[in-house]
Amino acid sequence: MRNWFFTIFILVCLSSFMTGCVPDSRKIAQESRQADTDPMIDECFMLVESGKYSEAVDTCGQAVMNNPDSFIALAAYARALAETGQPEQAVLYYRQALDIESSVLITRMELGILLKQQGLYDEALKEFEILLDSQSDYYQAILEMARIYKIKGNWQLAAEKFRRASELQPGDEFIRIDLIRMLVKTEKKSEYQDAILKASNDFPESAVLHFSVGMILQEQNHFVDAINYYQRGISIDPGNSVARLNIAFCYYNEGQIGNARKNLALYLVKEPRSSSGHMLAGQIALSQDNLSDAEASFRTAIDCDTRNAAAFVLLGNVLQKQGERNGAKDAYRQALRINPNDPVAKRNLKRLY
Repeated sequence: MRNWFFTIFILVCLSSFMTGCVPDSRKIAQESRQADTDPMIDECFMLVESGKYSEAVDTCGQAVMNNPDSFIALAAYARALAETGQPEQAVLYYRQALDIESSVLITRMELGILLKQQGLYDEALKEFEILLDSQSDYYQAILEMARIYKIKGNWQLAAEKFRRASELQPGDEFIRIDLIRMLVKTEKKSEYQDAILKASNDFPESAVLHFSVGMILQEQNHFVDAINYYQRGISIDPGNSVARLNIAFCYYNEGQIGNARKNLALYLVKEPRSSSGHMLAGQIALSQDNLSDAEASFRTAIDCDTRNAAAFVLLGNVLQKQGERNGAKDAYRQALRINPNDPVAKRNLKRLY
């Protein structure tokens, strides 16, 4: 018996077992007989299985021409086309294959992913919904739907799908992180607080989870809570210098300048050439009206990263405050050379003329 016959028989029967659909055994038997008369179907399938997609395109194309009702030939041809950068054609052949045998879920999954990759999100969602109608706990389909809703900005639906995915894969901390991110965006405080607490309890030794929660909260300007989770992360992984910088930034935004300076100093000991670190030092100095220190810090930030447009803008602001109009103009011009659309640099430069 040929290898491809075992493979497709298992796929279809597995789908049948999970979905209650009855595969057309006569069709499978017919395809077995076709392989005896047209070995190209067998060759096509084996080329795809071995990852020889470029070779498979021609062979599978010929197999499809000879056997237009062969699920194996159509599905293999679709896969070969997709893997060789021909997604539009691949979609057509995936659909033809599924018209013949709709119960092979992996084939519908591949079609859905291909549609998602092309940005055809609504079409991809339809395929995943059909798949879930057959098997409601198909984890990969649920996860892909969550990611599409995330891309589309539908935070609530994304959260629902990420939650379901996390129930199916409770040991995946990255799914929890995505769930928390979506819940925070829905601004349902009690829900995201519960999700954060549960994730923290389930993954108490995960520095990645605690750092990620800190970043999510910081992005939403929840600085006090963000500091708490960054500090938990640092207690697990003291070597994470970026978390230390973010703690300094959160303290700065909370107006706790002493704590901001303390954490920033610890960061700069490890990362003395960090443009972002010296920028924050300049912002702290500027908030205290220490213009000379602010200027020095922004110049150091630029020295560390000559493409840092924001540092040039801030330097221009300091020079303007010091009455150095020509120096401020130069700084704003430099910022606009890097980022021609910087609104602050445009506005401030215009005011100086």
